[in-house]
Amino acid sequence: MPSILDLVKEARRTDSSDLEVAVGEAVAFKRLGRIEIDRERQVTTEDVRAFLNELLGPKQFDLLQESKRGSIEGRYQDDVTGPLRIHAYRAFGKPAVSIRLLHRVVPDFDDLGLPDHLGQPLVILPGGLVLVYGPTGSGKTTYLATLLKLIGNTPLDRGGGKHIISICDPAEYLQKFVYSTSRILEVGVDVDSYETAIEGVLRKNPSVVELAEARSARAMFGGLSSAEAGHLTFMVVHAKSHTGAIERIVSAFPPEQQQQIRVVLADVLEAAVGLRLILSSDGKTRIPVWEFLKATPNIRQKIREGKTSHITAEVTSNGQLGMLTLEQCLAERVKQGRLTREVARLHAPDKDAFDKLATPGAGVRSA
Repeated sequence: MPSILDLVKEARRTDSSDLEVAVGEAVAFKRLGRIEIDRERQVTTEDVRAFLNELLGPKQFDLLQESKRGSIEGRYQDDVTGPLRIHAYRAFGKPAVSIRLLHRVVPDFDDLGLPDHLGQPLVILPGGLVLVYGPTGSGKTTYLATLLKLIGNTPLDRGGGKHIISICDPAEYLQKFVYSTSRILEVGVDVDSYETAIEGVLRKNPSVVELAEARSARAMFGGLSSAEAGHLTFMVVHAKSHTGAIERIVSAFPPEQQQQIRVVLADVLEAAVGLRLILSSDGKTRIPVWEFLKATPNIRQKIREGKTSHITAEVTSNGQLGMLTLEQCLAERVKQGRLTREVARLHAPDKDAFDKLATPGAGVRSA
């Protein structure tokens, strides 16, 4: 049986995005968003012990076994494996490890297959909040890394020269920029939590703030405060749509605070970007699908008034500003032949809207 490190190298050679191992269980590789199980190979407790102690440091396996939290996380990189995100945990009393294989080099924005208005126009904003949302594995981390790369490598005479603060758990991409400084605060290493990190970020004189995950009201309030203070703030929230992202933030707070949060959010929001990576119709790759909201005066007013359900109509009627719903983008991908209708429909939050848009002859804006 190969070691877990050997399995990681095999995963890299075969373009897998993830490797899943658990003591006494079959090894699983994740390719093109699908788990492929190798039932001929299983790992032992000693395999996991050796892997964690070698890559994350001495006695890490013992820390996992003793941890009340039941998990440990870390990052590792060498010339063969490339950068890895490692999450070790206990499952029904047995050690298990999830390993994400990250890009060796942060791609350029132009390599992502996304429209231009999701790139340069967002990174030159003088301040405000950009929400990024989508399911796990949808490319949010890579997308944000390319935006920071754009910012960090912009010459001084074109508006560069920023001080970038990123709050991550764990840090996945370690970038050095030509014209900007970068500081990464890693949860569990440099700071105790996202909440304490974002609450102290204003004292670090940032120009740009990346909050790689905002789940709690404290973390979200910190992101809003950063944007309100005039810093360009990119904040990731877990939601399926632009309306879901807005309501996710508002509903995180007690009822008596929600109107105040709506007012602040309406004032600081500049844009919201939703991402998906979906298996192509030929089954050979995954293609990006997105939706985009730009905070117009009408949309800001609807956020203030709590009329979130009316925002989608604003998005669908403002294509000239680059706005697009996920259903519109999915339907266009179907008409281009890049997605099958069945797969695209599975990813549509509003399946009735998708069905109408994907009907032959229905008008869909170019995505």
